[in-house]
Amino acid sequence: MRTDSLWTSSRVTTAVARQNPGALIRIARQHRGWRQTDLATRIGCSTSTVSRLETHHGYADLTLLRHAAREAGVPTGVLAASLGLAGPPAATVVADGPRRDEEDPMRRRTLLAAAGLTAPAALLTGVQDALASTPAPTGSTIPLDRRITTARGYFDAGQHSHLLKALPGLLADTREAARSRQDLDFARLSACYSLTAQVLTKIGRYDQSRLSADRATIYAELSGSPLAAAAAARELSIVLRH
Repeated sequence: MRTDSLWTSSRVTTAVARQNPGALIRIARQHRGWRQTDLATRIGCSTSTVSRLETHHGYADLTLLRHAAREAGVPTGVLAASLGLAGPPAATVVADGPRRDEEDPMRRRTLLAAAGLTAPAALLTGVQDALASTPAPTGSTIPLDRRITTARGYFDAGQHSHLLKALPGLLADTREAARSRQDLDFARLSACYSLTAQVLTKIGRYDQSRLSADRATIYAELSGSPLAAAAAARELSIVLRH
C-alpha cells in the first residue's frame, strides 16, 4: 500500500476515531516492515515498552509517543487527531518527507495549523499532558483559592492563553492537595476541572472538555458540595450539547 493511501485507510480512521495513537504507531511500524525491536532500537527503549505503547489505549507518556510516531512516520496531523487535538485526517494526507522536514519548527507549525490546531498549540499540549497523567506539584506558596480566583478572572476576561498556561500547574497542585481526602480539597479540584472544561469548550476542544467535566463531576460527588456538583453538571451538559 502506498504511504498516502495508508493514512486514509479504514484502519487509520478507526484508530483516530477511537483516539488510539498506539494503534497508529503499530500500523506505521508494520508498514515499514519493522519489528517492535527495530522501533525500540531507534527510539532508545525496550521492546516491551514499544509493546505497551502500541497496545495501551491512551497516551500516558506523550514524549515517548511523539518520538515513536515521528520515527515510524505517523503524520503530525493524524497523530494530533488521534489525541483529540484536531479533526479526523483529511481525505488526502501529504506523504512522508525527509525526517529533517518533520523536525523543522516552521514545518511543524504549518502541519499543526493545517490539522486545525489554534495558535497556542504548546499551551494546549500542556493541558493535555496534565489531563493524561499526574504532573509533579509546582511547590507554589500562593494559596490555591487565590490561584483559582485568578484563573477564573482569566476566563472571564477572555484571556484564554493565560488560563491555559496556568492550568497544568493548578491541576497538579489541587490534585496533590486532594490527597488529604478532605471535602474542601475535593471541591477545589472539582472547580479546577470545571474551569478546564469551560475553556476547552470555549475553544472547541470538546473531547478534552468532556474528560474534564467528567472528572469535575466525580470530585464534586466526593466533596459533597452542592455548588461544586451544580458547576460540574452545568459544564457536562454544555459539552454534551456539542
